[in-house]
Amino acid sequence: MKTRFNWFAPGLLIPMWILASCSGAGRINSSEIELIVFLAPDCPISLYYIPELRKIHETWGHQVKMTGIIPGTAASGEECRQFKDQHPLPFDVIHDPQMEYVNYWGAEVTPEVMLVDGGGQILYRGAIDDALPELGVKRSVVGRRYLRENLLALKEKRPLPYTQIPAVGCFIEFD
Repeated sequence: MKTRFNWFAPGLLIPMWILASCSGAGRINSSEIELIVFLAPDCPISLYYIPELRKIHETWGHQVKMTGIIPGTAASGEECRQFKDQHPLPFDVIHDPQMEYVNYWGAEVTPEVMLVDGGGQILYRGAIDDALPELGVKRSVVGRRYLRENLLALKEKRPLPYTQIPAVGCFIEFD
């Protein structure tokens, strides 16, 4: 389990232009449950999950701080803004061209989610649900909604049913 990133630690300060490149904001509030979603504008699986992410925000957005991260340089700052315009999400989306968030959280694919507590501990990482059990395979009916089930467990103060389910998606490419 990783601990909270110290945003202001010497040598680890993330440049403000990264945080402002898509949304003008982006610092994740450490006093609440956070849902970090790694997305890629050119990943069909990321695009597939946009409606589900909107629903999750509609249901849980008042209780959970959601932030999208677009990693790497495959998408420019302008492409990041176009993505947000074309696929409006009700939460901040941050461009991470230097891969600070990717490296810190250990994200490997898009979409991949991290559910993090107020102390910075990763409570859950991985897939949103089981709709896409492997690349090229899509279930007609979603059986397990890992992220939603975990959010409900948090709300009900129960142990999380899942801590890690491998995410299926587009690999995050390191330049």
